[in-house]
Amino acid sequence: MKMKHSGTMKAVLADDLTKSMEFVRVYAADITNKKETSRLVKQLGEIFPLTRLPHMKRVRCLKENEEKHLQIILCCVDQEEDLSSSPTLNEIFQKAPGFDQTGLGNLFSTRVARNQPKTRAQFEEAQSHWPTSFHEDLELTKLLNGTYFTKTEQERINLHMQMAVELADQGKQSGEVPIGVVIVNSDSSEVVASCYDLRNTASNPLYHAVMLCVDLVARSQGGGAWEIQDTPGFWWRKPHEASNRLADLSSDTSLGSQPDNLQNDVGQPTLVRDVTESQSGQNNLKRKFNELDDSSYLCTNLDLYVTQEPCSMCAMALVHSRIHHVFYGVTHPDGALGSRYKIHCQPGLNHHFQVFRGVLEEKCRNLYSEIT
Repeated sequence: MKMKHSGTMKAVLADDLTKSMEFVRVYAADITNKKETSRLVKQLGEIFPLTRLPHMKRVRCLKENEEKHLQIILCCVDQEEDLSSSPTLNEIFQKAPGFDQTGLGNLFSTRVARNQPKTRAQFEEAQSHWPTSFHEDLELTKLLNGTYFTKTEQERINLHMQMAVELADQGKQSGEVPIGVVIVNSDSSEVVASCYDLRNTASNPLYHAVMLCVDLVARSQGGGAWEIQDTPGFWWRKPHEASNRLADLSSDTSLGSQPDNLQNDVGQPTLVRDVTESQSGQNNLKRKFNELDDSSYLCTNLDLYVTQEPCSMCAMALVHSRIHHVFYGVTHPDGALGSRYKIHCQPGLNHHFQVFRGVLEEKCRNLYSEIT
């Protein structure tokens, strides 16, 4: 059973899903003879089709004092039309002189939704003005009301973010920007790669934690653009090797007690270099894309946990690597997944993913409390 998760985690959705409805004005009239309703709907559809408002119901039923009466939309109001002097029915139908106005009564203007509502909140707002069609997306509704994840799923999310927090703190102790990242399999919760920021140590503006972790995922698949050796806290799964790091951390989440099969758990100086400097890297670069199963394309079906909202560079890397979900702790003024931009929602991109913010927000915020 789905239940509302605790904490402040919220889905970061496209603006058109969270904003209020926009409205346009239409001319409508009372129907004084219900028997004429079908004919009026048919004829008005011929002379004044609601091509700009296909989602609107042409007729609405109002109930006042236990009595019901009908009203019908005639046509849209011209945007440049002066509403201070309302036209008459004859003036509205002057371009259709043969139209039979029988059954039409009081003429008035009203507001209706410009576009079809996408959420229940938008539907209720639009419906308060005039009936409109609405097909509820149940998954979207759960994202909006906080019931998308079960309690067990929420606990698992928090555990992964706790790992990212500890990685960020480890990087912070060595003078790095305190950003930690963990990438896991969406279905099995198996940790595929984990790391922290290295832009200061490596003096390279590309070595953001998210960029590095995506590259470690590529390395777990036999590829990778950067060779990372002897970096405490960095880990990636060997190609075709299944190892569930979450199980090892469920009883002890300290990064100091890593499993024996981790690639890098020694306290030696960090070494990061391009794979073109090594023969093994050259072999990796020669690997053809079609040698990989399409389903294993980088981050397909993988979830990313990061302590701070990714920047534009990292967000686009996540688009191109086909990430499944992104969870982050705190926002950033220049963040690209909710703050300055919402790259994951851009309609022109060929991949989109779900984003959630506020996971272990207080713990993540403490990482940056001393940074100005």
